[in-house]
Amino acid sequence: MLQLYVILLATFAAFGGFMFGYDIGVINGVKDMRGFRSEMNLTIVDYDRSKNGSLNCAGEDEGENALLGLIVSLFSVGCFIGALVAGGLSDLLGRKVSIICGGIVFFTGGAVQSGSIYLWMVLVGRMVAGIGVGILSMVVPVYNAELAPKNLRGRLVSLNQLFITAGIMVSFLVSLATKDNDLFGWRIALGIQCILAVILVI
Repeated sequence: MLQLYVILLATFAAFGGFMFGYDIGVINGVKDMRGFRSEMNLTIVDYDRSKNGSLNCAGEDEGENALLGLIVSLFSVGCFIGALVAGGLSDLLGRKVSIICGGIVFFTGGAVQSGSIYLWMVLVGRMVAGIGVGILSMVVPVYNAELAPKNLRGRLVSLNQLFITAGIMVSFLVSLATKDNDLFGWRIALGIQCILAVILVI
């Protein structure tokens, strides 16, 4: 019974990895959605003219391509910052509270992204969500390792990587399901992050 309880705790903690994977993957679909590009005053993707089926018409606008690259990469910058502070935070507050803090920060970033009406809001949201995920990606494996008995430790620690991969897969499916909804599709895809954060924090 105790072993089952430990497995369930580790699984819920590894949900932080799922959030990481989801956010990594979902922006790939969102940045090419017509509704997102229209709302953010970006060039609408013309798939018939595009050389790679992505970015703006054939990817010829270098400034816009750089901006799209910034949208994607700011998440990783946030992860770097979150990972730097995670060690001190988890020593100060403990692993469990640090995971909750990471979830709250991630929720904030997801809410800003899905509610964005200007491109700078998306950029800020990506950075904030990245900080939350950086905290989670550092603390969750440590939490699971400290929680697990030695006969389960390897399997429970590797749950984080499994959930990251599952999150990427689910994000692609969500993008596929919402891509044709020009009004709310991109907001739904980004807003699901908030639901994931609430599940983790609760």
